[in-house]
Amino acid sequence: MIIEPLEAETVRCAMSASIESDRFLEHLVYEIAQGVSGETGDVFFHSLVHHLGRALQAEYVLVGALRPESKRVATLAVYAHGREAAPFEYALAGTPCENVIEQRLCSYPSRVQQLFPDDKMLVEMRAEGYAGSPMIDSNGRCLGLICAITQRPLANPKLAEALLQIFAARA
Repeated sequence: MIIEPLEAETVRCAMSASIESDRFLEHLVYEIAQGVSGETGDVFFHSLVHHLGRALQAEYVLVGALRPESKRVATLAVYAHGREAAPFEYALAGTPCENVIEQRLCSYPSRVQQLFPDDKMLVEMRAEGYAGSPMIDSNGRCLGLICAITQRPLANPKLAEALLQIFAARA
């Protein structure tokens, strides 16, 4: 089979884009890891939400602990519009976080408010995009979640999922 020069260039461009994408992800993971390395406990969570917010260009990033007895999440760290925000607690019913707590990596690139009309917090946040990852212990039990919320469609849902999953495992 003879590859025409144009086809060879197309293959090279596709490979270059893939390599460039891999390098970008690697760079983001490295930057976030550098930002949170050496941190533990509450300081780790506060640093993590800040770095994830910047990396994902998300208006909100939350790390929350599951309160299974009450089917609620208590936030451990909250990033809102470029700064730390006060922690809060919320009910899981009718939220995208409910799906994450069921130990599923979830992303809703757009229209998250319409998909979860009972979640009044999404309306208050003017949410458009959402990605979340469960935090699972070594016994496979869900301890909580990390989620990112944007006021515009998620630019790269797979990137958001990958970053949240990597750092949920660390958390």
